[in-house]
Amino acid sequence: MRKIVKGILGVVGGLLLVGIGGLVVKVYALSPKVRPAAEMHAPTDPASIEHGKYLARYVFQCTTCHSEIVPNTPGDVPVEAALGKGRFMANIKGMGKICASNITPDKETGIGNMTDGEIVRATREGIGKHGNALAPLMPYDSWRETMSDADALAVVAYLRTIPPIKNDPCKSELEFPLSVIVRLLPSPVEKSPPPAPAAGVERGKWLLKVAQCETCHNTFDDHHQPVAGHYLAGGMGFDLENGSKVYAPNLTADPATGIGRHSDDDLMKAFDQGISKDGRPLYEMPWAQIQKMTVDDKKAIIAALRQVPAVNHTVPKNEMK
Repeated sequence: MRKIVKGILGVVGGLLLVGIGGLVVKVYALSPKVRPAAEMHAPTDPASIEHGKYLARYVFQCTTCHSEIVPNTPGDVPVEAALGKGRFMANIKGMGKICASNITPDKETGIGNMTDGEIVRATREGIGKHGNALAPLMPYDSWRETMSDADALAVVAYLRTIPPIKNDPCKSELEFPLSVIVRLLPSPVEKSPPPAPAAGVERGKWLLKVAQCETCHNTFDDHHQPVAGHYLAGGMGFDLENGSKVYAPNLTADPATGIGRHSDDDLMKAFDQGISKDGRPLYEMPWAQIQKMTVDDKKAIIAALRQVPAVNHTVPKNEMK
């Protein structure tokens, strides 16, 4: 989303400089940067499939968007019967209608007719089967740098085992100028990212990045640009269906406004139960996925959070109704 807004601002500046007509014609004439999908083959052994399940469901958290979520329940709990069938996400002012696609193996409405290489290309490069640019709500800009070939193919191996569901979710309809900008965002992966770190702080940093923690927990300005020096300092607001508003907490090591005084057990409680140090439910955090990470991975995340520089930034109090 940060890149979307940055791109919007860039296009607006361009409109002022060269005029709307010429720029729109020029950009619409461009196609996304596309390379042919690589010849790739997902493994079929049980260990690889299980690894892919772990990555897809709990690390990359694909089910958070591509499955229906139990309504009015904190934690983004997926509806198991609808796992991977896609869903309407939101109508977002300035962005348009956002829908997540069906990623079950159904051949008509899902990924059943896509090759393994096409699925990996979509995941890391933002290119659909027919060369179309995918909405960057899926964080392919991050995964192209962090998702190795082996991990990407393990995810494909798992997706192939999900029961196919015939469901054609709504089609995303992006508003101008995002509908133009999205054509410029995909970029081919020239070299496979390195394997994920196996353990420790570096593993934790990798998990923070691939799970997109910064997407909610960074501090953003009025144009949704990250504030320099406020990595994971929190403050983003979320409107709940009942009219309440909650804010992403400060995850830096600051003892007054962040997690500096939180014990490891306090953080484990947040991961496992979705409850803050002071007993408040964490509504928008997808802890239903995080709780099923391995203990070692959750400890790695905590170790990485301990190294985030302290930022004294008071997040607004939740406004509950």
